Amino acid sequence: MQLSEPARRCRVQAEAAVQEKRFADAERYFEELLKIEPWWPAGHYNRALILGELGNYDEAAFEMKKYLALEPEAPDARAARDQICVRESK
Repeated sequence: MQLSEPARRCRVQAEAAVQEKRFADAERYFEELLKIEPWWPAGHYNRALILGELGNYDEAAFEMKKYLALEPEAPDARAARDQICVRESK
């Protein structure tokens, strides 16, 4: 499925913020996107990575679990599970 236009706009803004290393802004854009399109696995994955960068480890693990719930057979599922273990240990 494709993202709606408002969600796509949030994705573009989040990706630009990541490139500029404005992680707090990127997290906010991904959070907004996921309010619009909570079914989008990549949004949960990316938000989890950003939350980890920001030191919000519990929330990062929670988002990674959402990603795996939506995409249990993802090619990177093992790495995502490892990320959860690391985040939960902090």
